[in-house]
Amino acid sequence: MITGMIRIPLHCLVVSAIVAIAAPARAIAAMTRYVVEPAQCELITFVAEPLTHFQKSAVGNFAVRSGEISGDPASPASGASVKLVFDSSSYSSGNTRLDRVVTHTVLDSADYPDITFKSTGLQDVAIDQTGAGGSALVNGELTLRGETRSMSALVSVVLEGQDELVARGEVTFRYPKFGLPVPAGFLGLFHASDQVTVKFRIVAKRAAS
Repeated sequence: MITGMIRIPLHCLVVSAIVAIAAPARAIAAMTRYVVEPAQCELITFVAEPLTHFQKSAVGNFAVRSGEISGDPASPASGASVKLVFDSSSYSSGNTRLDRVVTHTVLDSADYPDITFKSTGLQDVAIDQTGAGGSALVNGELTLRGETRSMSALVSVVLEGQDELVARGEVTFRYPKFGLPVPAGFLGLFHASDQVTVKFRIVAKRAAS
């Protein structure tokens, strides 16, 4: 379920994975690598529709194509690397007309099939007392419709056993800064909000050495 236009994220985001690598005190290898499990991930967007006093926000979701997280447990803030790839044509809200507007008009998925997030660094890394979870501010670059902009998200991560991590977070941004059009409503008189909120849940499994 996703709202609006693209709320990306981030992030599966990318942020989540990085934090997860940093979090487990029990990590063993100097460099640990996790591979994102697309079928278990969730990326939901929320965008206020025209005449929102009569309607709720448009909610939609995007599918994750792929992703990878790697880092040095001994130095998570400097050694972490995350990349997430989302399918721009996968937007689904339950409203065929809205889906077509988002994928064709807003995202131009035919020419720009991927939405990507690449991390550039971590800040405020915090590990909980159990050593099985933590949080961090993940900084990175989000690319939408060929335009790349800086993006940051606070992500919480939980390590499930030794091999699986689950990252959650949300981020809000204005999509016109990527050059994306703001969809109009009835007769083109009422425009949707130019701000989108993205909530994500990213699941990744530790890669075999």
